[in-house]
Amino acid sequence: MGAGGAARTWAAPPRPSRASRIVDRTGAGGAATWRAAPRRCSARGAAGSTAASATSTAARPPRRWAAAPPAASKAAARNTAAALAARSPAAPPPPRKKAAAASTASSSSSNNNTPPAASPSPHLTSPPSTTTTTTTTTTLAKPQPKTPLATAASAAPAALSAAFSRLRAAPRAALVLDGGTGEELFLRGVPDDRKIWSANALVRDECHDALRAVHRDFVRAGARAITANSYGVTPGVGFGEEKVRELVGLAVRIARGVADEEGKAQGKNVVVLGSLGPLVESYRADRVMPRVEGARWYAAMAAAMAAAGADGFIAETMSSAEESEQALDGVEKGGEGRPCLVSWSLRSDGRMRSGEEVQEAVPRVLRHAKAQGVAVPAVLFNCCEPEAITTALLALRAAPAALQSLAEHGAVLGAYANRLTPVAADWSLAAADAPQPMRDYLADPVRYADEFVRRWVDELQVKVVGGCCGMTPAHISAVCKTLRREGFEEV
Repeated sequence: MGAGGAARTWAAPPRPSRASRIVDRTGAGGAATWRAAPRRCSARGAAGSTAASATSTAARPPRRWAAAPPAASKAAARNTAAALAARSPAAPPPPRKKAAAASTASSSSSNNNTPPAASPSPHLTSPPSTTTTTTTTTTLAKPQPKTPLATAASAAPAALSAAFSRLRAAPRAALVLDGGTGEELFLRGVPDDRKIWSANALVRDECHDALRAVHRDFVRAGARAITANSYGVTPGVGFGEEKVRELVGLAVRIARGVADEEGKAQGKNVVVLGSLGPLVESYRADRVMPRVEGARWYAAMAAAMAAAGADGFIAETMSSAEESEQALDGVEKGGEGRPCLVSWSLRSDGRMRSGEEVQEAVPRVLRHAKAQGVAVPAVLFNCCEPEAITTALLALRAAPAALQSLAEHGAVLGAYANRLTPVAADWSLAAADAPQPMRDYLADPVRYADEFVRRWVDELQVKVVGGCCGMTPAHISAVCKTLRREGFEEV
């Protein structure tokens, strides 16, 4: 699995050389028809072309070539062809040229669409430019060719789009996400850095195997979508633009490798979502960057993760509609047509961290996504108490306008709670000298699956479920067992 197949472009056969014309004159057979591969040559395709050429040679008689006409005959032939063309309607140009022109126009439009420069911010000293967002690649990834938006949208996220098509079509179907990657890493010996948090597993080469093991265990527990460990890679903790690009690309490549390996072993698709977290601080709507500045950082991240093989993105633990709209703006600029799930963290009363009501924020953000041309296949709630998520879901079910907006935009609902105690309104990672305490009540995976997840999918029409901080592979396994017992199809 991965980026999927690109659309094929047909080209005319190469003009035969003098040597090949001499061979044809003696009856060696017809010329093979060649086609351009989207990225690399295929041995199977080359063998097929050779076989087809051999079959064609055996079936057709030798060609006989006429002597070249004199110059006068050539002129007469040109005049005759011109007369016939004047009486006949013009033939449409070949499809290949049309596609090439469209690709050139798309590339030109993308390269010239430069937003105004951002105003100075106290959060960082050198925000990324739009130009570097679209052209700079990480040092660890091979540069990918520029792909027109329409091609990327139809090819790259094919597996993710197929999964959500099944979710919308089947009344009892669910997509299972993974659990809390960061906290699971710390349980396995990765140092809990109070500044860069889970990004420590990317910065330290010796921790890469632990990260692979966490992804692998979540997939083996039943997750069919894993989130790359890019959440903690932000400018707010001091990473510069090039380091952000490097580390988020690395996070996706590690997740991609595990998803492909385990998916092949199990005979199932496992999709990879690039995490777009808060740029400055989690849970803090009062620390969201200015719109243009934030969108430019998200564009840089999305571009690097798309190049590394992400099927799509998830803007998660968002604290306000504004913050999620910045992420969508960035995906529009750098995401190469891939979809973006949007997920908000909630207060204990079921409102967003900004105080906004979810039934008002959902239609607003979906309208913004549509205006930007970004597909949002799911709206979710995460990294808060499961009770708060239930409250928000009930508010949505009682709001006809919000439900209509979800239906019109083809978005399903999702939920993945954490095990943490409620987070204070003025919380910050750097100021916390110890991890947030866990709730013992949710240590039992079966309790989380049966008391909360079962109600979400059965009564509140949730289609995407998983876990956040503190939710282990055992929790994901329990969620999958509950879904199977309740008769839900695995997507």
